[in-house]
Formats: sequence, structure tokens, C-alpha cells
Amino acid sequence: MGLHPKVLLRTLEDAVTCTECLIPWTAAGAYMTSTLGVDTLHYLPYAILNYSGMIFALVWALTGIGITRVDKNKRK
Repeated sequence: MGLHPKVLLRTLEDAVTCTECLIPWTAAGAYMTSTLGVDTLHYLPYAILNYSGMIFALVWALTGIGITRVDKNKRK
């Protein structure tokens, strides 16, 4: 699609790493639930930073801000 690999890396970081603790069956989710002593849905409204990354990633993808493309003519 002509996108630079760093775009994929940033998208994965926004969509997966930051939201992993909000999914109760992952290791991070189980750790957060056991450490805080509350269910995932109870601390979900306070984890704004975790799900705001996905919102910003969608905004950047729709507007094209920060999306780097690779020139296919310069490839070897």
C-alpha cells in the first residue's frame, strides 16, 4: 500500500499495547484486575489514556496526519 513500516508499528502500539490491560483474559489484564482488586469494566472509565490512543490513531488515519508513504520508484 506504499506505507512506511513505522506507520504499522505506531498503529500496533496504539491499538494493542496500550489497550491490552483492558482485556481481562490477557496477562496484563489479569495482573491489573488482581492488583487493583476490581473487574476490568470497573476501571475502564478511568483508563482514558489506554483507549484514547485508538481514537487518535483513527483520526490520524482518516486525516493523513503523520502517515508516511514510501516512494515506490526509489525502492530497489
